[in-house]
Amino acid sequence: TMTGSILYNVFNNSKWPDVGYYYQFHGKLLIHPWYRDVFFVGKDSVLWKSNNSGQSYTAFANFGTGNTVWRFDMARSNINVMYVLTQFGIYKTTDHGTTWTQLILPAVYQYYNADVVVNPADANEVYICMANGAANAKVFKSTDGGQSWINYTGTMLNGKYIYALNFQGGTN
Repeated sequence: TMTGSILYNVFNNSKWPDVGYYYQFHGKLLIHPWYRDVFFVGKDSVLWKSNNSGQSYTAFANFGTGNTVWRFDMARSNINVMYVLTQFGIYKTTDHGTTWTQLILPAVYQYYNADVVVNPADANEVYICMANGAANAKVFKSTDGGQSWINYTGTMLNGKYIYALNFQGGTN
């Protein structure tokens, strides 16, 4: 038997990620890894930030007209580092969004249903996947913060639609 009361918080987010092509493609809502009331949302060409659990947002980064923000991730080990996948490329900040650098693409970039994930313990280890990428260009890894990429796509992924990544920590 459980005693006491159950408390809950009504989720009243004022901005939602982009969706496209009948909800087949979608953006992301990211909750800051250190602060539960800080949200990030990609909407149109802007990465938005909320400091009050989504009640209101301010523009965090604008990637230019038509350059839709799709997916992004923040390094838990260094919250100044973020990677953003947009319609026209992959961007990185190392100063919490003050400046952004467009990274060199590892292959012909297919932004729809692409995803990015950062190793929680190492901000320079980043993976991207592209569901609509060529059969031999679906999953890539970088160990130097996106300066170079290793193709992790193997024949096991032939015919597979890889559209989401999740970093599993540990050594095995």
